[in-house]
Amino acid sequence: MVVARSWRRFGQQQTIGLLSLYKKIHWMNPVFHFNINEDIDNDCLEYLYNFIPKENLYIYTDEFFDEYARQNGVDELVIQQFSKWKWIYHILLYYYLHSEIDISYILTYDDDILFNEKEIHEVLGLLENEIPFGIGEPNGFADKTMLGKLSIYFQDRFDINYMFWSCWPQEFSINSGFMGIRTDFFNHYNSLVNICNLFNYEEYNHTDNPTFDSLFNKLLQEQSFLSINNKAFYNDEYVTLTPIMGYDIRWDVIDENYSNKTKIEHYVHTKKYTNIYQDRLESELQRFDELLMEDKFVDKFYED
Repeated sequence: MVVARSWRRFGQQQTIGLLSLYKKIHWMNPVFHFNINEDIDNDCLEYLYNFIPKENLYIYTDEFFDEYARQNGVDELVIQQFSKWKWIYHILLYYYLHSEIDISYILTYDDDILFNEKEIHEVLGLLENEIPFGIGEPNGFADKTMLGKLSIYFQDRFDINYMFWSCWPQEFSINSGFMGIRTDFFNHYNSLVNICNLFNYEEYNHTDNPTFDSLFNKLLQEQSFLSINNKAFYNDEYVTLTPIMGYDIRWDVIDENYSNKTKIEHYVHTKKYTNIYQDRLESELQRFDELLMEDKFVDKFYED
């Protein structure tokens, strides 16, 4: 079981988020591949290794993927733009895992996700069987921004527009922060050069009040690219996890009552800066500290 994502940094938030997932899937012996854009807190890594074996965690830098893109023929002027739109490193990481390590299926996982004390049988079954899936979110436009470009790219080979829309249900957009992706969709692209040339490299600031234009043309490109490919090429197998099943990604206020209703909490956009999220992180950290003090769950989350 491979978990992969590009994160801005690695610190306390990322450690707790990762352990929240690990508690749910530890028995699958997951291996983690993360690209970290900026700083890595080594103390947090050492804390993490109390639970997760070191050999199961691989960390890559932006410079590693800049060079990887260079070796695959991506134009230097394009590579120099990567720093303006760091979401490209998600796609470079997944392409690398598919092309160089032959990883056929990955779980993408954002650093602002926490699990509640509820069973996630649906997810575990999908992971075990390597079935493509995503969690629906209420913003209908949130995975559509790349549809025009991809329709043009594939126009002589696939009607990707039809393939995408024929994947039901369509009342939700799909969030890229928690997806099961079958990576062989990359085989439909001629090269990494073609993939990198699809995107608009402009800066996006999470702390600003987003406009529709900035969301659609900047932030959501990576999410749309992954969602469209994941749904279009596997539309007869693809599964959308919905709020009625306990999988809910909100853009509005998350309060304490929300934790009693959902299996997963994804603090998207500016929600990760709220007091309720910070308080939840502190509470989760205290629980892990207690486990260590009692000498429980070290290396693996085996229950008594």
